[in-house]
This record gives sequence, C-alpha cells and structure tokens, in this order.
Amino acid sequence: MKMSYFACACALITSSAHAYEICQLSDELSVLDKESFNTVQRDNYQTFSEDITADTLFTTAPEHLPELKPSLPDTEGIFARTSLLLETGPASTLAIESGEAARLMRTLGRTTSGLAKGALEALGPIGDAAVVGLWARDVANTFQDESRTSYDRFTSVMGLIDWFGVLKLPEREIDRHILSKRWAAIAAGDHYSFSVHNDLVTQQDVRNKVHWAALAANQDAMLTQVVNGYATDLALKYQLHYQEAVKAQTEMAETLLNAIDLEVRKTLSTHFAFDWEDTRLFASDFSSACQTQVTALEALYPAYQENNNAPQRLPSTKEANRALSSLQQCQFALQQSAFAVLDELSKGQRDGLSQPAVHYLYRRALEAKKQIVDTTDNHLSLIQQKLRQEMRKAGHDTIDALFASGSIQQSTQFFKEQASRYAVDEMARSVLYRPATGRELSTKTLVLQPGYSKCTYFGVSRRNPQIPMCLEETWIPAETRTFDQTKDDVVNAIRLPSKQTYISHFDDAMQQLVTHGWDANNEDEWLETQLKDYARQQTTKQQSRDNKLLVQRWLFASLGNECSGNNACAGWSQDYLAKENLSHNSSLADIAKWLAAYPSPNSYVHKNRLAKLKVELPRALESEWQAALSHSYHSYAYPNSFNIEQYAPLIDSALKGAGLNFSALVNPAQSDKVMPVFKRIVKTKIMDAMVQSETRGNEWLNAQIGDFQRYAAIVHAQHTTTGHYAPAQADHNTLFSQPLPAYLLRYSISEVPGISNLPAGYDGTLRASIDAMYTPSSSLGQRITEVSAAQDAVAAQIGRACDIDYTDLKQSLLNLSGNDTLMWLYPMSDWVDSLTREQLRLQAVINWGLNNKPITIFVAS
Repeated sequence: MKMSYFACACALITSSAHAYEICQLSDELSVLDKESFNTVQRDNYQTFSEDITADTLFTTAPEHLPELKPSLPDTEGIFARTSLLLETGPASTLAIESGEAARLMRTLGRTTSGLAKGALEALGPIGDAAVVGLWARDVANTFQDESRTSYDRFTSVMGLIDWFGVLKLPEREIDRHILSKRWAAIAAGDHYSFSVHNDLVTQQDVRNKVHWAALAANQDAMLTQVVNGYATDLALKYQLHYQEAVKAQTEMAETLLNAIDLEVRKTLSTHFAFDWEDTRLFASDFSSACQTQVTALEALYPAYQENNNAPQRLPSTKEANRALSSLQQCQFALQQSAFAVLDELSKGQRDGLSQPAVHYLYRRALEAKKQIVDTTDNHLSLIQQKLRQEMRKAGHDTIDALFASGSIQQSTQFFKEQASRYAVDEMARSVLYRPATGRELSTKTLVLQPGYSKCTYFGVSRRNPQIPMCLEETWIPAETRTFDQTKDDVVNAIRLPSKQTYISHFDDAMQQLVTHGWDANNEDEWLETQLKDYARQQTTKQQSRDNKLLVQRWLFASLGNECSGNNACAGWSQDYLAKENLSHNSSLADIAKWLAAYPSPNSYVHKNRLAKLKVELPRALESEWQAALSHSYHSYAYPNSFNIEQYAPLIDSALKGAGLNFSALVNPAQSDKVMPVFKRIVKTKIMDAMVQSETRGNEWLNAQIGDFQRYAAIVHAQHTTTGHYAPAQADHNTLFSQPLPAYLLRYSISEVPGISNLPAGYDGTLRASIDAMYTPSSSLGQRITEVSAAQDAVAAQIGRACDIDYTDLKQSLLNLSGNDTLMWLYPMSDWVDSLTREQLRLQAVINWGLNNKPITIFVAS
C-alpha cells in the first residue's frame, strides 16, 4: 500500500454513516457485487477509522485516549526493549506527591479505583519536555529496530500471525471458527474422492468408448473446478490472516501513540499545575477549588417544604454578604492563579515551558508518531507479501501432493482401460463377427487363427514301410491381432493431465481473486450449478427407481385388464421364476441375462410381456447406470459441482424434506421460477448451521454443509473487512490491500499543504500555533491580552460590590477558549476549556446568589 494512494484519495472520499457489522452474515446470505462491496468497504473503513474521513483528518488536533499504562505483550520477547521503554517511561524530572498523582490521573481521564498499587506508582515517572521528547524518539526507533529483527524469529509468516493472537484481537476466534480448518481437510485430500469404482464396469459388459472418453474429458473440468475452489479457500484463509495483521499492527501502533500522548499530557498538565492551599491544582481540580464556598452559599437558600409549603427562610444581609464575598474572592483567586500560568507561558517565563522547549516536545512527539505509523505500515506491506508467497506455495504444494498420490494417474488409466475394452470388443465384432471374450478384453488380443502343429517332414514307418507317416512336426503359432491404442483416435485422446496446467490454473485464479475479489455473478452461478446438478442427480435416481419398478411389474405383476391380447399377456408361474432364480430382489442385470437366454422368445402366451420387457429393460439398465454413475462417479459426471448427498448431508436432508419438485429445476421452462425457492432453503439452512457450529464446532460444520461453507465464508469475509478508503481505485488489489485506519495514516501526510483546508498542513499549523502562543500580536496573543484586561477590570470591583459585571470577562474567556489557534495546542486547549467552564459556572452561582439576596448589599472597601 503506497502512502500516495491515501493522499490522492483524500480529495475523493466522502463521509458515510453506515454501521460496521462485525462477524454478521447478511440476512440474504448473498455475495456482494462490486458496487455493493465497495460501499461496504468504504463504510467499514470509516468505522474502523473511528469516523475520521478525508474531510476530517485534521479538523481538530489529533487526540488519543491513552491507557494509564499502555503496554505491548512481551510473549516471545518480540518487543522486549519497546515494552521496557513503555513500562519504565521517561526519566523522572518532575516530582509530585501521592495525592497530587491521584488528581493528575483524574485530569488524564483515569480514576484510582481498582488500582492494585498506589496512584503515584501507577502514574509512573513524569519527565520534562526535553526528556519526554527524547523518550518518544527512543520508543519510535526501538519499535522500528525490533520490527526489523524480532519478527525474523518466526520460521514462517503464519507463526507471526498466530503470535498476533496474544493481542486479544476482537472477533479473531469467531472469524477463525467460521473459516479455519476447512482448507486443511482439502489439502490433505480428504474432501474429494478420486478412487476408481471397478464394480460399475461389471454391472454391464462394455460401455461405449466415447462414454469413457467423455468422463476422462470431464476429469479436466473437474480438476479445474477443484483448483479454482482451492484457490478461493486459500484466498479466504490468507485474507483472514491479513486482516488479523491489519488489526494487530493497528493495535500496536495505537498503543505506542497512546503512550506518547500520555507522557506529553503528563508533563504539560504538571507544568500547568499551580499552588493552591498547600497543594497544586490540576485541571480536574478546578471544579472543586471553590466548592466549599458554593456549598455554603447554597445552604443559605433551602428549597420550599413541599408538604406544607412553608415559606422559604431567607438569610440575613450579613450572612448573604459574607457568603457571596467569600465565593467571589475564591473565584477571583482561582482565575488569577490560573491566568498567571497562562501569562507566564505566553511570555516564555513558565518554568519548563519555554518556546523552544514546547516546540521540541511537540515536534519530537509528532516525529515519533510518524515513524511508528511508517514502521507499522511498512511491516504490514511485508506481511502482505509473505502471505501471498505462502498462499501460492500452499496451492502448488497441494497440487503436487494430488499428482504424487497417484489418484489422477489411476483414474486416467482406468478410463483409458475401459475405453480400450470397448475398442477391443468393436474389433472382435468387426473381424470375428462375435463379441470379445473376457480373456480378449483383458489381454486386448484377438486370436484370428489358433496355433497348430504342421508336419514338415514325411516318411514311412520303420515297422511298415508301406505306411507313410509324419516324421517331424513344427508348431505354427496362432495368428493374433493386438489392439494398438495409438491407432484409435478416441482412446488415444485420453491422456494424463499435465500438472503444470493446473498450477497455471491456480496461479490465474489466485491472481484474479487478489485483483478483483469474488464476483457475485460467478458465485451465484456456482450456487445454482450445485442445485441444478443435485436436482439432476435426484431426478436420475428417481427415474432409475421408476424404470426398475416398471420392469418388475411387467415381469412379476398380475396385469389384469391392462394388457390386451387374451393369453398374449400371461405371466410366469412362481415355480418357474423361482427355478430361474428371479424375484423382486433380482438385479436388472440378472433379468437381462434371463431375457437374453429365454428359450421361447416367440411364445404367444407371453408375447406382449416379452415385447414390453425388451423395450423397458434397456431403458431401466441405462437409467440404473446413470444413477450409479451420478453417485459413484459424481465428480466426473458433474465436474462443476460437489456431491451434496455425500459432503453436505444437512443440506441434502433439507432439500429432500421440503417436498420439492426436482425435475422442475432441470426443466429450462421452469427453472427460473423454482430456483429462488431452492436457494432460499439452502441459504436458510446454511445460516442455521453457522449458528449451531458455535456449540458443535467447525469440524461439524464442514462435515454438514461441505462447499457451501465456502460460499458463506465469502459473504462473511466481505462484510467483516476492515475496508478501504478508496475501494474503487483502479491501481490497487481487492484482497491484501486493506490499509491501517485513517486516524493512523493521517500522520503519514500531516505535512502536506492544504490537507483538511490547512494551508501549511497539520505540521505547519502546529508550529505556527506554538509560535502564536508566545507572540502578543497574534490572534491567540490578543485573546490572552483581552482576558488579562477583563480580569483587571473585575479585580477593581472585588471587595467593593457584590454585583460585579462579569460580561467582558465571560466573553473574553469564551473568545480565548474558542480560538482556532489554541485548538491545536492540546492539552493546553483542554486546560483553558476546563478553566473557562469552571469560571462560567462560578459566575452563574454568584449571579444566582445575587438574585436570591433580600437586599443589595455594598461591602466597604
């Protein structure tokens, strides 16, 4: 993933409010088309990026909510030195007491409840600007170094992916439950059967050689389908692992950025703290600094008694005057102390917060964040490359194992052997005018003329010279003709598939998936093909059963008036049938042998029955063959589908139990009407199985729904992607392209002028904001001056009157808090906001007290 892609896309991406649905399958369980998937990618990426979009990369200062003690897992010692830096923190240069530590923690957004150790220990050391800046640099450098070297400890990228599990990635186990282990069964050769079923051949003597050649040709289509399916399985597997890598790299980078932000906030918050009643006051303490005075004032004006509506007791003039004066003095002292800090800061007189020191702190922190994000993104690219390499190797290894097993060679030789048997029989009928014998079929050699002995030397008998006799014989070998398969175009065309052909198929399929992802039309066509082939299988089996029943009816049943011709439809006696070993349990082959050898084929009394059997028996034999073929040779009979009966029994039982008309699905005129019903049943059952698998396990799921798990996994993978900011961009792949979230990637382009409408970019804006803090003539400097002037005006009234006009002070505080320049100086801006909120609250309380006073009181100076 190139950073320039992200920068270029920033001008094109629009915001979106769609929810990111974690680990949920679509209600319709349908593979998304390209446009819909792009929408999901954009929506999911926005959620993954915490709603940071191209338009909002730097509309405010980047803020990370740090843990009190961010840490990386130290399993395997992968990031041992980085983890140690996070654990120890920067060198301590600023000391605080335990009570102050607890309040500083609250300022940082953390409480002390539930801590196993004291607040001071939990907070860790606090460094000054220089120390924190150097520490941030060390964290970034160490993380970069360890990323280069520590990952090399893993013998494969999969070992690294498994290590990411220690990060407790969300949804990781759920995703693996849905997708994992399936490919292991396929790679082991357990999912597809290439065994040869010789018993089929014995059911009928010889099949047409074209038939066997067609099955052999289907083997190529079947293997191509297997390779394409395996490419999809591997793409699902390694895309899942890539997504794990994206989430893991994101979590590590975010942990480090949080740690840096925490230390920056700790040092600045400590420097902003000021002395207050024998302690130091932090931003979180503002709301409690004058709470005693607020409580005392409120106590003077209790609420009406609701039960008896007793009149409110009003305080005496002296009591009201004293309470208001006390609150005003506290409020002013808080304001004066806080703005003394701000005044010292703006003049460069605040200890530890000189202009160079603040520049150094922010610059080092930002540079460290950039380096961490770059390190993370570069390593994600490396992981992506290794995953793709391992994915390709896994595919090649599986194809190698398939051919090394001998299954392909065995099946090819079997088909060639069966086609040759027919060719030999064909040759025997042509030359010898008879079917080939079993021996001739097995040896593929015809005996045209048997071998014989020939007398080659005649003489006379020694006992009786008058009698001629053969004195020497010579054996004349038999004249034979051996079948030469190279001269038979059909048989010779049956060849062993080339392993390299399927490796090329795999590479092409894999590249297609990586580049374009899953095609909704192709996947929907695959689903429909499974259902149509299943319907053909069921229709063929039912036809076979019907045809056999028809044969048995004409052989065994009493037909009554159904058969015309008087005695021409007479049946055979039970004794005769028993003598011929014929019963309802007899096979069609046995019946065919009986019919072929029937001694009275022209018998009048059985004429109609015999005629009907001669018509129906060949049909029944053919349909029985096709039914057996659809089961035992399913992968060759239906090369583009898997055997649902064998590998998806849950779907098989659902379809059979729904009372569907399978013949309608294979009828072109009705298929479009009934297909939605079949698909709805299958998809509903798949989703039900997915739910059950949460308790029954993944192996149960794979055994129950077979390749339909792949279909569900594709839908799942599409909906749970972390997404992309520009999924429609032509120059990036669909898989292995999901980037880090925008709230991290933005650091890689933060210096770009014009980003988020900042002419100097974020980096330049941050530098200018720091300079503005120390420049009286800047807009920020002027706002600080306005607050000082308004504060002086209020100071002149303190102790002279209770009814003080806070209008100018209030407005100047609001102007300062809302200043566009101050906004970039987080957490300084947060400190000013906290002070402003508390001052406005205290002013409101004072005004409330004035409105409730019985008379206007003037306090002597």
